[in-house]
Amino acid sequence: MNLIRINTARRDILLDDIVEEILSLICSLVSIVSLAITLVIYLVFKKLRTIPGINNMMLSLHLLVAHSLYLFGFNATWNDKLCSALGLLTHYFWLASVFWMHICTVHMFRVFFSMKMKPTVKQSKRVVVVYSLYASIIAGLLVASNITYYLASDQNKQTNGYLGYGGEKCYITLTEMILFTFAIPVGILLASNVVLFCLVIYKIENLPEVNSNNGRDRNMFVIYAKLTCLTGITWMFGFIYQWIHIPAFSYVFILLNASQGLFIFLSFCCNDRVRLLISYKWRGLDTHESSKQSGSSRNS
Repeated sequence: MNLIRINTARRDILLDDIVEEILSLICSLVSIVSLAITLVIYLVFKKLRTIPGINNMMLSLHLLVAHSLYLFGFNATWNDKLCSALGLLTHYFWLASVFWMHICTVHMFRVFFSMKMKPTVKQSKRVVVVYSLYASIIAGLLVASNITYYLASDQNKQTNGYLGYGGEKCYITLTEMILFTFAIPVGILLASNVVLFCLVIYKIENLPEVNSNNGRDRNMFVIYAKLTCLTGITWMFGFIYQWIHIPAFSYVFILLNASQGLFIFLSFCCNDRVRLLISYKWRGLDTHESSKQSGSSRNS
């Protein structure tokens, strides 16, 4: 987003950029570790690999690659070809990550507003394939549109890199294409996520079993925090910052979004169900046998 701003940097702006960069690097490193642990947990325990679980896995995988590209490749300007390749991959994986956030939100909306029965294994596989094609194809088309525009534009001779990627930040070289192939598509997806998120909240609030729960406020806070991790709503702070340029929004944007991997890990791996699965695995017990044991102990 800083590439969209006019490069009339003063000393205080440069200092802010350095602080933001350090904060981004630290939070990205924490997210990389958290996302890696999340993926391992989902791969080890098959019971977690439902449609929402696979959506979480795909989001975690794309975020892991995106954060890794940023952390280890943002300063690879010493090699033009490598820098361009990293820029293209960074563009694709951040786009795909946002698309998977949208998929998580859409599926969440479908679960709460659809009265259909639980899908069969075959139907679940078909849904996952459709989701995967949607995220990969649309993200790929946006990358391809940037390459096509770069090759057809007269400005390509004035920039460094290859195929519209590279430059000083190993990213999209033409500033206007950052807007059209990333910022605008992401903004549209996030706006739709906000609408769907609000509809889901309305639906949850009106569920009879929710209204009768004594610990309602605490439970709702946990549920909404988990849903927010998947929808990417906190990305809106970045857009707000571009409009009003208040530094506080920039730091909030970096802290929340660069730490998204940590929030996903805390929300979906640090719970009683996962702790029980890990405990049974550690003790060499099958989850089916352990459930029977717990049932027999309750009966006795």
